[in-house]
This record gives sequence, C-alpha cells and structure tokens, in this order.
Amino acid sequence: MSQSAAIPHHPLDALSGEELTRAVALLRDSGKIDETAYFACAIPVEPPKELVANYATGTPFNRAVRLIGHDPVEKRSFDATLLNAVCSTTTSKLQYF
Repeated sequence: MSQSAAIPHHPLDALSGEELTRAVALLRDSGKIDETAYFACAIPVEPPKELVANYATGTPFNRAVRLIGHDPVEKRSFDATLLNAVCSTTTSKLQYF
C-alpha cells in the first residue's frame, strides 16, 4: 500500500487497513487484553461536526476507532475506543476501555 493510500484525505473517509492494524496493535500492547482476544467489529467514531463542516484539504486531523471483542482468557467482552493520529503513531492512545 502506498503512503498516500494509507492516509485519509477527509475526516469521513473509511478506516484503512493500516489504521485498523495500528488500533488493534495499540490495544494489544496496552496489556488490557490477552493475545488470544478476538474482535467482533471496528466502528469509526464520528468526528466532531465542526471539524467536518470547516475541513479544508490538507488540514491534519485525528480519528478514533471503537473496537469491540472478547477476551477468552479473561472471560469477558471489551469495548475500547482508540485515538489514532493520521500521520503519526507516536500520539496514538487508548482513550477508553
């Protein structure tokens, strides 16, 4: 995948495979779930209406994804929201678990 294909051009673009892979890795690296945990779905978190309404091409923005799944080792389901910076993994963080 080329660099330009991995970076969304608009806040409402579909989540890319790279963004989903980063979000899953971030959640796994947090230690909140076991490596055997599986994911039922990934849901993009709607960006603020103000961001969408005032968006200008080239303006940097953050995106969030909600990951829902089950951890068989912990015997519990989880619902986590992760913030992924579009151009940098250094500012990615687990927002809610």
